[in-house]
Amino acid sequence: NIKLEILKFSHNKLGTRHRAGIAVTNDTDAISLIVSEEAGVVSLCYNGSLEYNLSKENLERRINEILKLENNL
Repeated sequence: NIKLEILKFSHNKLGTRHRAGIAVTNDTDAISLIVSEEAGVVSLCYNGSLEYNLSKENLERRINEILKLENNL
């Protein structure tokens, strides 16, 4: 059960979708991709960090970096 209320103090300008994406990556090795309904931008969450409004190229680069990091562990 993801506790979104814990994240409200630091991410109060983010919607539920973004806060859930951050929360799920806090306790797992998941990568979370969020598409903003309002702005239409793509964001990536990993290890509880949000990278907002990534271009296609930067999104691809970050996913590849994360997957390489995970494979080396």
